[in-house]
Amino acid sequence: MIVKNYKFIWKFFGHEAKGTALHHRIHLVQFALLHRLESTESGVEALSGGQQAFLIVSNTDRKKVEMALKPHEILDHD
Repeated sequence: MIVKNYKFIWKFFGHEAKGTALHHRIHLVQFALLHRLESTESGVEALSGGQQAFLIVSNTDRKKVEMALKPHEILDHD
């Protein structure tokens, strides 16, 4: 069975964007541990003019993350 994964993204801009994204990632990891999410991966990436924190989870946990954390963007992740 193929499990579909999603990449949840939170975007930050301005001179404090990197620090804010790094701090946000800490909370994403805490959420993943607290709620025992499957297939989690997280990180911070540079954007044009900013940074983004991300969390990758399986379809099983999609609604839980989407409803609780209100991401700025959701992408299919293979």
